[in-house]
Amino acid sequence: MKTGKIFIYFSLLCTLCLSIESSMATQILFVGDSHSAGSFGRFINENLRTLENVDVTTVGSCGAKARHYLNGHATHCGFYMADNQNRVTSATKHATPLMTDLLAKLQPQFVLVELAGNYTDASDEYTVRDMRELAQKIYDSGAKCLWIGAADSRDRTRIPRLYKLMHEAVSELCHQFDSTLVTTYPTTGGDGVHYAGEEGRVQTKRWADAVLTEFVEWSGL
Repeated sequence: MKTGKIFIYFSLLCTLCLSIESSMATQILFVGDSHSAGSFGRFINENLRTLENVDVTTVGSCGAKARHYLNGHATHCGFYMADNQNRVTSATKHATPLMTDLLAKLQPQFVLVELAGNYTDASDEYTVRDMRELAQKIYDSGAKCLWIGAADSRDRTRIPRLYKLMHEAVSELCHQFDSTLVTTYPTTGGDGVHYAGEEGRVQTKRWADAVLTEFVEWSGL
């Protein structure tokens, strides 16, 4: 067999092996809002990829509610995506990927959702309906869902309502994670919601590490 044919043969064999390995990997999808378009999303992306035999896709769309992953509403304040090859797309303006497309393409076994903080000005009815619709779509796909609640913020009066509505919306469909147990908003700096600066990165790293621990214990990975 000539050298060129041998090279082609082994190239095809390697491609086939990689394809088989990828198809056997556990598919994990993570989606979120501005926290996930920022340092929290990047830490989550790094953390999930430390697990063995997983393919990870991470998406953060600033300002997103659950609805935006159902209608493709574009963000104008920040977008971050790392695909299952860890190829990164980062932009200020970008359409929010449709959950229907993500589920069909990736067929994830696990979906992590960080979409519970952008409902301060929404009605209770809308908030519950919005989160439940996305959770139901994930559940119906056969994937297991971990729903991550809002992180601590400077105005803590908003937090109990957000968790009450989140629980009402997704408790029958998703495992829930209380982010306030592992985050403390800095007394100075930032805008009161987003974690900025060195202290902000410390908090988002702590948050992401706690989510990974919860995810591993819950999923059994």
